[in-house]
Amino acid sequence: MEVAWPGCREVPNHLAKYSLWRPLHSRVEQTGHRQYFSSLVFPAGVGGVCLRVARRRALRSSANRCSDAYLGHIRRARSGSDGDTQEGSDGDTANLDDSAFFAAFRKRAQEVEQQAAERKAAVDRNWKEGRAEVKVGAVANDWVRRVILVDDELFVGTASRGVQRYRLGGEQPSQLFPVSGDPTRSVPADHQAEYDPETSVTSIAWNGRCLFAGLAGGRAHAWRDDGTLLLDVMVCSDSTRPCYVYVNDDMLIAAAGEAVMRWSIEDLLAQSDLSAHRIEVTSNVHSLAAGFKGSFAIGLEDGTVELRSLERLSLLSRRPRAHQFAVSALLVLSDTILTGDAAGTLVSWRAEASTPGEDWEKLWQREHRGRVVAISQGGGQVIVTAALDSFIRIWNPSGDVLFAIPEHRVWLGSLSMSMDNSLMATDGRDNAVYLYRFSED
Repeated sequence: MEVAWPGCREVPNHLAKYSLWRPLHSRVEQTGHRQYFSSLVFPAGVGGVCLRVARRRALRSSANRCSDAYLGHIRRARSGSDGDTQEGSDGDTANLDDSAFFAAFRKRAQEVEQQAAERKAAVDRNWKEGRAEVKVGAVANDWVRRVILVDDELFVGTASRGVQRYRLGGEQPSQLFPVSGDPTRSVPADHQAEYDPETSVTSIAWNGRCLFAGLAGGRAHAWRDDGTLLLDVMVCSDSTRPCYVYVNDDMLIAAAGEAVMRWSIEDLLAQSDLSAHRIEVTSNVHSLAAGFKGSFAIGLEDGTVELRSLERLSLLSRRPRAHQFAVSALLVLSDTILTGDAAGTLVSWRAEASTPGEDWEKLWQREHRGRVVAISQGGGQVIVTAALDSFIRIWNPSGDVLFAIPEHRVWLGSLSMSMDNSLMATDGRDNAVYLYRFSED
């Protein structure tokens, strides 16, 4: 595995044991910044991920490429039809009537559609075969606890310095979102270190207009895109438990301890009504995720999984004791629910929105060797799980492991996918966020 590590002059401590980590070369870019590339080779027994040196380049989404292609074609055709003097094929374009123009437009649209389909097929294939390019996406000035990937930006939650916003390829944060609390005050944490600063970010969500975060001390925050603070509230007042947040359409859900709260985002933006609808559940919440349409899922300390209505927080379905230990991660798909627990057990259930919890059918069960902290879906319908055994594992829908990515530290907290699954962001390597690119462009 070859890794590009921009801006770092020393080998990270937890990777120093690999004797094959060595500087390959360095080069000075036009900006004068010196970029160091290093090589790390994993033993064959830990995964077999095929990765190449990732050079710095602009990462553009497929949507941007399609938009550029459409706009470029329109500009060329319209500039010709406006009577600009052109020669050869440009002169022919000037004589296009409307039907010819739209025929050309449709042809170009089909070409772009075909390119998008080929790109998706390549992404799916690379996920199944374990082929990716990897590079450091951001190096924060604090321990990284959570990360989400949104288009060409990273939101990085830290232990004591709030949430930092980075452009992909940027070395410094473009924006800071400070949080409340005392970074010197420690609270219980759900990882081997056992404690975290109460300011440590345990959950991040983004809806295009606002940023939301939950903290280890039980607080929930919300900010406008420009950084204006909209909400700062203690979700669980009678005990110190991590806060988790989830956003769907116009609803913000926050859970900490046995408390679950819901706000209207429009009311938060208008600052007209900051009151929340609140309920109590039967056990401490350890995970919060999207559910079926109109619902969300929560995992509880006693091993129970619940599906609740977004509108009223009412109980829709409940699977008591789905696990022997706390349900620490959830993923709800169209007809499948995946759950992971604090002991490392991963279970796939066949279930639909109308299926009562007691009727969920267990499809398969697998094991990590540490608390499962994240479950997501990658390209080609593969399942991606992260755990405190330092491994990210990729499984097919039948539960067969395809490959693994090792050497994430014990505070591995999250992974995040781009909308088209061509990029994956992970934390858990000191203060760095890693990007894995599964596209070939």
